[in-house]
Amino acid sequence: VEPYVTLHHFDTPDALHSQGDFLSRETIDAFEEYAKFCFEEYKDEVTYWFTFNEIWAVCTNQYIEGTFPPCITYDITKAVKSMHGMMVAHAKAVCAYKEKGYKGKIGIVQSLEYKYPYNENKLEDIIAAKNEDVLQNQFLLDATFLGYYSDETLKIAQKLCALNQGMLDIEESDLEIMKKAAKENDYLGMNYY
Repeated sequence: VEPYVTLHHFDTPDALHSQGDFLSRETIDAFEEYAKFCFEEYKDEVTYWFTFNEIWAVCTNQYIEGTFPPCITYDITKAVKSMHGMMVAHAKAVCAYKEKGYKGKIGIVQSLEYKYPYNENKLEDIIAAKNEDVLQNQFLLDATFLGYYSDETLKIAQKLCALNQGMLDIEESDLEIMKKAAKENDYLGMNYY
């Protein structure tokens, strides 16, 4: 049996989760160190790695639907910031893996679902479907394969954050590591329900 190991599947340790999970730089850095440990520890047993499973599912359940701790509802700003934090952590792990020259491959698993307008002739339904597509798909795919967020993605994400009187702040160092990792991803796993 060939193992495919996922480093994070809805399981941030409580000590880090209670300090803001991936809204916190401490968690992002801790994930990188955890990934490095796993890569070295299992370098002879594991060839295929995934950093995260379903970032959208984690963030929407934590901050929009409120079904995962911390059980916050309708805070799009925290959801978007957490997705960004997880993508920075992913990028750091990918770069750490490639820098050590391990023989295997590394990628990420996303849950990707296309959104259709309820009424394809109503502008507000078309916009709502596009907003959902950007949040669930485009934001994460931009980060994975471009290493930055396209102008359209940023515009829609900022508009949605503004609904909570919030704003997405992206550090230049985040973009640098994301751009570096974008060239290094070996594959994308897709879950579709």
